[in-house]
Amino acid sequence: MKVPGIPFDPGKHPQGPLTPTAIVLHRTYGAFGKDGYRSAYAIGKNGRGGVGIGFHFLIGKNAGQVVQFYDTAVEAAHAKGANSWSVGIEFDGVNEDVLTDWQVAQAAWIIAAVCDAHRIPRIYTTAGIRRRVAGCLPHALVPGSDHTDAVTVADWARIAAHWTGAATPATTEEDAMTPQQRDEVVGRLDEAIGLLRSIHPAVAQIQTGVMDPVAGVRTMVVQLLGQAHTAADPTQVAQAIAQALPDDLARQVADELAARLAA
Repeated sequence: MKVPGIPFDPGKHPQGPLTPTAIVLHRTYGAFGKDGYRSAYAIGKNGRGGVGIGFHFLIGKNAGQVVQFYDTAVEAAHAKGANSWSVGIEFDGVNEDVLTDWQVAQAAWIIAAVCDAHRIPRIYTTAGIRRRVAGCLPHALVPGSDHTDAVTVADWARIAAHWTGAATPATTEEDAMTPQQRDEVVGRLDEAIGLLRSIHPAVAQIQTGVMDPVAGVRTMVVQLLGQAHTAADPTQVAQAIAQALPDDLARQVADELAARLAA
């Protein structure tokens, strides 16, 4: 994908198709600009010394300094050991530099867009042995690399705060969930289990012939919508929708349920 709102300047060294499962965060240890051989911009677009080095995004320290060189579905040679499974983001500066507000805001926008497009977890793994992780990681954690550049945990918290309104902690465990993510998953599972339990009696009554299929399906509609709807009187809304359900469609749903349960 090309991230909306980010200028796109195609790099000269695409490496082939990519299905990313992670984002590697880098520091440039150089200057942002188009006018120098050693500048990060020139390297990102053109490579370096005849080598096809490149990265997907570059974020400078000052307002307006941001660019995308490669589509996130195209591999770029930004981190040996991770090129085939990750997107690379370069931040102008060195490890000791605190990210500027501009860098934080642009990173939040880009990381959210890339993670959502490719179903990458919005977590930052920073410690442990060099290894492949799902989520975001510093170049310092990439397997097979000797680079040590990284974004600090404190700056990650500033980035994550753009999504949640509060700092989301980095994790030292591969594929670990944040407490907020865990609570959300548990809540969704509880809701799903509750809905399944609510329709089970109606399905059983349809199967045994105790309840007419049309009436049974309408009962399930009321039970499901009555729990999920946010109106002031959800039961009344659900009943209105159930009564509007055509008899032939209700019978079709009942038949499909019976067939699936018998399979």
